[in-house]
Amino acid sequence: MALKSKALLYSMFAIATLYQMKHKDEDDSDYPGLLDGCSMEDEHEIYARLAFRCHRMELSQVSPENIDIIFTTANTMRLMAFVNLSERSLEPYCPPIEWLRMVKSHCQLYRMAWRLVKNDPSTQTARLARTTPIVWQPHLPIGSNEISRLNHILYAGHKGTTIDADDDSPDEWDTKTREAYSLTLKYICDALQSIQRQESFGSIARNLMLFPVVIPEQFISLVDSCKPRALVILAHYFALLALLQRFWYIGDTGS
Repeated sequence: MALKSKALLYSMFAIATLYQMKHKDEDDSDYPGLLDGCSMEDEHEIYARLAFRCHRMELSQVSPENIDIIFTTANTMRLMAFVNLSERSLEPYCPPIEWLRMVKSHCQLYRMAWRLVKNDPSTQTARLARTTPIVWQPHLPIGSNEISRLNHILYAGHKGTTIDADDDSPDEWDTKTREAYSLTLKYICDALQSIQRQESFGSIARNLMLFPVVIPEQFISLVDSCKPRALVILAHYFALLALLQRFWYIGDTGS
């Protein structure tokens, strides 16, 4: 597919240089420079810039014939976003809002891809979507209808409790805020249940990787506002992400 798409080809080059950067020792000469006079970091920036430019062009001409290529390119870029997340500075701490918004932007593309290929099981997109139903289910997240294990997060701050949450009291939430918190917690509880049921590791991993894609936009806004409850919920997600430590593009990000 990459031989038919500059966007996918450049994104593969970009993530390959990221992989090399992650595994290259200072005195390691096993990875020669691909572009004359450029460091590996410069090479990655060049390829990533080219990939995003070409990807935008392809997004203006989406069709059943090229959706597999566009979908695969987007997935590769999502992996690059996880690498950048793993290397960001934590001092002073600020929420990973750029990562959340960048990956969330793929939500519309995933739904479009599913609409275009759902009757064609031969496509890469359909094969991935059919084994990861959160990509195409109309109501997200799926699975558990209860969040009893994490109720203390959702309801802390009700009138009569000892927790001071004047700026984020459950008694004063609008519908969007309540749904943002409860749906995101349901998603996390669903992942916990999948782990306890010892479901396929691949399915669990994909669901965790797609967390920023499927959570409500309102929850991302609450994180951006540094609402303590939203940050605590996000911390629970990263605790689960620690399960994927063996993936080179995630590593210690969960911790």
